[in-house]
Amino acid sequence: MKSGKDYEVHRALSNIMDCKEYDLSEAVVFCNDNLRVEGKLVYAPIYMVMFLEKSYVAPTYYKVDLSMLQ
Repeated sequence: MKSGKDYEVHRALSNIMDCKEYDLSEAVVFCNDNLRVEGKLVYAPIYMVMFLEKSYVAPTYYKVDLSMLQ
């Protein structure tokens, strides 16, 4: 977590948001300022973290069934 007004300088986050492989639609930066949206970045007051919604979408995986080999 960054303090002061330097929370708007986030090179790593900008690099990830620009990466086509991740295809991220938005990112949230929690700060001590008011709520605002700048492009794909949402700047939200820290108290709004309680409104985050967890996604229970599991990644796709494959399981090999070897039971027929017995």
